Amino acid sequence: MSRPSETDNTLLIGQPWNGLYRDRYSYDRETLLSESIKAWRLNPLARRLTNLYKIYNIDGISFHCDHPATDKFLHTFWDHELNAMDEMLTEISNELFLCGNVFPLFSIDSTGMTYVRIFPTDQIAEIITADNDVKQELEYITRSVSMLAEPRRFKNPRWLSTLSNASFMTHHKLNALAGTCWGEGEIWSDLPWLSRYATWLEDRVRLNHFRSSFMYVVQGQYKSEADKRKRQAELNANPPRPGTVLVTDPSEQWGIMSANLDSFDASIDGEAIKKMIAVNHVPMHYLAEAESSTRTTADAAGTPTFKGFEDNQRSFKKIIHSILTIAVKARSLKDDSVSANAVIEITSADASERDNAALALAISQMVTSIGEIYDRNLIDQEEYLRLVYRFGGENPPKPEPDLKGIRRIINAPAVTVTNPNPKPATASGAIKVDSASGDVKIKEPIQ
Repeated sequence: MSRPSETDNTLLIGQPWNGLYRDRYSYDRETLLSESIKAWRLNPLARRLTNLYKIYNIDGISFHCDHPATDKFLHTFWDHELNAMDEMLTEISNELFLCGNVFPLFSIDSTGMTYVRIFPTDQIAEIITADNDVKQELEYITRSVSMLAEPRRFKNPRWLSTLSNASFMTHHKLNALAGTCWGEGEIWSDLPWLSRYATWLEDRVRLNHFRSSFMYVVQGQYKSEADKRKRQAELNANPPRPGTVLVTDPSEQWGIMSANLDSFDASIDGEAIKKMIAVNHVPMHYLAEAESSTRTTADAAGTPTFKGFEDNQRSFKKIIHSILTIAVKARSLKDDSVSANAVIEITSADASERDNAALALAISQMVTSIGEIYDRNLIDQEEYLRLVYRFGGENPPKPEPDLKGIRRIINAPAVTVTNPNPKPATASGAIKVDSASGDVKIKEPIQ
């Protein structure tokens, strides 16, 4: 009996790759895309979540290239009026959060200048991939939006022989399962709960409206049905106004009838729904819901929240790096001064400012403690820098052969210096980190 062999069409033995299709059906994806955009436009919670991610994604975004000519071109590309990348950062962040996919569309002019547009995800009809590998995206087919606009096909630049005078498209995605070529928006899992929260809130508004509504009830003795209706028509035509004096006949008794609508403690229901929306993104106090009056609870929720924002920052910076890399490669075909292999570094602001103070404290303590080991010749200079930069949360610099550290003489006699005007010490020994909040504080000197 012969064993099944793995061929070009069966990356998994005995199973064609296309048979493992796990993407959503097109109509399901189109519905979610439409609902997410509608939620962003009409639901304040959806808009708040989108803006939170945008704030952390685009805050402090900058780039640097060690190659001077390439760096100069990148700034020209970034600030070009037809690119306006500072404004496009918002489009990329919103598209990534709401749709889970970003389709940058590139066009190159005769000088090698690149122009970028973010193509709407809901206008992409199909992603064409290699038959034997869903990761190898070949083309992107747009939708036919009218009788006058036929679907277009944009190639992935990986399959173009040159980037000169060409229009092409790339694709970036979030929240993709193995074996899928489409991403999913961060907000997609929140859509049912955003709808339920909006319905719950609308019901509460209606309930409070009808609870405050009332009607007058007038009881009296009337000679006939006609007299009763005449009196009712008279009161309906001239109802009592608030603040006026009402004079009645002794034969009439006035009363008020209002709706008796009990809602019990509905705030618990609203908070539970809001938790389902916030659980995948941020703590409740980020969504104007205090939930707890203690600061410890809020601080404890900070670390996983900031880690999530940092993960999204990394994905966002990869997209920006890809756009800049393509722009540089296209320009290098027309301008020899621009290097296609130049290293481009993308940086952004820290997700938490509190980390900076904690890292500064860690470095000050590590320099003292590890420096003592270095001075005793127990570790070399490279290991000393590695440890200090590691606790500082940064990558160590490349070793410089001409850079030599200065070791302190351990047994050198101490030099006593008398200071006539001593000041309170604010060195690393006077700094402490609050165990509950993580804030860095300076100990007050003892008087």
